This record gives sequence, structure tokens and C-alpha cells, in this order.
Amino acid sequence: MKIYLIIVHIIMSLYLGGGIVLSLAHQFKTDWGMGIKDFTSPWKKFSYLWVILFIPLLFFTQELFPWSEFHGNKEVYFTLSYVILRLFFYWIGTMVATLFIERKPYLSLIIYFFIGNFLAFDWAMSLEGHWFSNMYGFLYLASGVAGAISFFIMTKFEKTSKKGRIDLSHLLITTTIIWLYLNFSQFIIMWMANLPREVIWYIVRFDYLKLLYGFMILKILPLLSIAFFHDLKTSPKVMRIVSSLTFLGSLLEMFWIIYPGGHS
Repeated sequence: MKIYLIIVHIIMSLYLGGGIVLSLAHQFKTDWGMGIKDFTSPWKKFSYLWVILFIPLLFFTQELFPWSEFHGNKEVYFTLSYVILRLFFYWIGTMVATLFIERKPYLSLIIYFFIGNFLAFDWAMSLEGHWFSNMYGFLYLASGVAGAISFFIMTKFEKTSKKGRIDLSHLLITTTIIWLYLNFSQFIIMWMANLPREVIWYIVRFDYLKLLYGFMILKILPLLSIAFFHDLKTSPKVMRIVSSLTFLGSLLEMFWIIYPGGHS
């Protein structure tokens, strides 16, 4: 069931991250957004369906999550009925976001951002009983946004204008830099404080160092290879390879984040 949970988070991070990218594309009406706007309709349809992914998880919360070990306000917050109620509001929220994504995309952007943060807190960060991070939701969405942009480049790059191709390439590079900065900031703050309840999150995941090195290399090195070469940023063949590697890195990262947490 843990593998299924990972798959759900891969899908949801890409869906919410993609929703943010589509909102930006509609808001600014740029060249890079012209091609990927075709994905607006599939995103709208998926907003009605994604909640189905969580139904099997509701029957295995005791096996996956340490919620029964929580105390105080945290125990109340993670009562199953309360979790289901919040999940229902997240579902309604994403449907509302799709209604505004073409007319008032800035509202959709805000909705996707907040839902992404709280869904990450509820269904990913809560895998750790005594650990928390205010940056967790940002990291979750940053990974999803980078993965979604990679997916859009893999599928729509050739149909984008030359200026749009350059902008999409820069957007992927910028998003990855932000993702790296957020990850490093969280790591260095917790590692310097060296509090057992904080560093345990990394200690557990250092048992999967090969996976960590793998997604770091896949997400960073390909982008560094094109960062200083203007012509490569407009090459569909090169960018398809680069975005495919970055996309794979996002999938491996979600496995690294989710698998070591919670109950085995």
C-alpha cells in the first residue's frame, strides 16, 4: 500500500504543480503558455476525478500513518472524519479553481497553492509522527511544478514558438533553482540546529543515499548542461531529453520523500 501512496503523491504533486503553471500561463498570456494551454481541459476533467485516488487510502490509514500516536491538538486534527472533511474541501477547491483558471487565473493560482500545501501536510508530512516543517508544502509544490513543466516540454515543446521555447527552458531552470534553494534551506537550518526530532527526517532517508544522488543528478546536471548554451534551449530533441531526465528525477524524489516515512 505504501507504493500506492507514492503513486498518489506523484500524481497529485504533478496535478497541483501543473495547475499552478497553467494558471500562470493564462494570467500572463505569454508565448510559452500558448501551447500548454491545451492541457487546461484535461486538468479540468481530472479535478472531478482525483479524489477517487484517496478512497483506498482511507481504509489503510492505520497501517500507513502514525495518526493514532498523535496527542493534543494534533490528535484532533488527524481524526479520520476531520481528514475526510478536509479532503472534501480540497476536492471542491480544485473544481472551483478550474472554473476561474481562464477568467481569473490569479484566483486559481492561490487556490492551487493553498490546497497543495495543506494536502501535503495531511497526506505526506503526517507520515512523520514528531516532525514538521513549515517549508514542506513549498517543497512539495516546487517538485510538482518542475515535474509538470518537464511534462509540458516533453509533449508541447515542438508546437511552441522560438521565444516560447526559450522561456519554457528558462522557466524549468528557474523552478529547479528555487526547488534546490528550498531544499538546501530546510536541510541546513535543521542540520545546524541538530535537534533529534528534526534531523531524524534526514537520518532515516540517508539510508536511501543512492536514490538521493540519483534524483539530484537527474534534476540538476541536465539543466546545467543547457543553462549557458542558447541554441540548446530551442532544440526539441535536446529539451525532450533534458525534460525527460528532470521528470524522472521528480518521480524518484517523491519515492525518496514518502517511502521511508510512516509504517512499513
